[in-house]
Amino acid sequence: MLFNSRFVVSFGICLATFFLVVPSAFLSQTCCAQDEDEMDDDVMDEEEMGGKKKNDSDPQEDEDEDEMKWLGKIDPLMAKLESANLEERDQAEKGLMELGPKALDYLDPPENLSSDATARLGRVRTGLEKIAVVKSTQATTVKLSGEKTVEEILESIQKQTENKIVYERVPGNILDKSISVDWDGVEFWKAIYELIDQADLEIDTFAGDPGKLSLMISRAAVAEARPDGEEVLRPSDIPRASVGLFDFSVTQVSSAINMIKPEQDTTSVEATIRWEPRLQPISLDIHYKTIVAKDDQGKEIKVKRSEEAVFYGATSPETTELELSIPFELVDRKIKTIKSIEAEMIAILPGRRETFRLKKLATLKDGAEFRKAGAILTYGGIEKNEDLFGVTLTLGFDESFNSLESHQGWAYDNPMYLEGENGKKLNPITSEGLRQSESAVTVRYYFEEDPAEYGLVYKTITAIVKHPVKMQLNNIDLP
Repeated sequence: MLFNSRFVVSFGICLATFFLVVPSAFLSQTCCAQDEDEMDDDVMDEEEMGGKKKNDSDPQEDEDEDEMKWLGKIDPLMAKLESANLEERDQAEKGLMELGPKALDYLDPPENLSSDATARLGRVRTGLEKIAVVKSTQATTVKLSGEKTVEEILESIQKQTENKIVYERVPGNILDKSISVDWDGVEFWKAIYELIDQADLEIDTFAGDPGKLSLMISRAAVAEARPDGEEVLRPSDIPRASVGLFDFSVTQVSSAINMIKPEQDTTSVEATIRWEPRLQPISLDIHYKTIVAKDDQGKEIKVKRSEEAVFYGATSPETTELELSIPFELVDRKIKTIKSIEAEMIAILPGRRETFRLKKLATLKDGAEFRKAGAILTYGGIEKNEDLFGVTLTLGFDESFNSLESHQGWAYDNPMYLEGENGKKLNPITSEGLRQSESAVTVRYYFEEDPAEYGLVYKTITAIVKHPVKMQLNNIDLP
């Protein structure tokens, strides 16, 4: 296959191969991407820029502190659910509701709970589960005004939105820089890009920290500081759009003429899809029939895919962004700009994640069931396999649920570990899927140590939400 090189022109950074969705960790394999070493050469080192390494923390310590904090709030209210005083019971139920959906992780009913307290706790769980599902589709917002340092703003955004932001590659003089903001309920991505624009920052696409947004000094700022620096586009110069939980930004535009098969002549637009770090979508799907593009003359640019085709963007816990490429019929070279691209994306989101905490496994009977929301976790016992011990768990859902009916891969990625009375934590060294149906999946987890004297912690999605997102990108320059 031959191409006339005159007609192959790339714009921006090449981040994805034709019509594939790939995790950002693999982007350095594509045609134009720089590897990490090259990126490091483009960024001044921390000593040169007065860098600081900040906001480091131990995730396990943070998790332990959170648990102690929540139990300190919940335990007294749980005790009051058993009060002989009706008014105290009512106040305790109201107090548990006011704690919000995060309290669900710690609202396990204690043994020998009275029927009245059980009913009240059930109402609290149901109410908080509904709130959690609604919140899973809403963008977080930031309220902040006045002159603050960049670091103070980053800390405030993290605290208000619960989105973790890493800025180890941001020089200290930039973190200490004061800028003025006036945010009254500004959505997360709009706040981030306003901060990025004022502070000469950009998103570090090579960091790939799961559940975190990584920032670094912008390559444009570094280039401007060097006498021989090349012109680099700033984030604000790149076509992008923020829609609720999601951010879309164009990364490359290219046109190609195939000299052997003219029917394969193509103009391709590639873009990055990001989401709020606190979330982990299951899949981001686009039906090609929803994509409508127009040039600067108002004429439609046709997508080179059938109307029945669907773009499936499955994610994993390690995925921080997705790359997509939309192929169009070759645009006439007289056209300088794609005026707009509109599309509807269906985001498959976890409506609620629950944590199952099983007591010492030696005390459990094989087949013991534990329920939260519509999820049912069944303990299948311990099986010795040569030098390893296997713990079998089955995750299922009741008839009102269809969480395993599609996009089933997420169930195999659910976090699971053993927990000793002294706080010792054992992670499985491997696992294997045993059975799978439309409503249940069975997995065996292997440990080197006998799990019998340990408790078990298992985290899973208990609700799935299909959330439509209408996206529009404007004024995309053509090569």
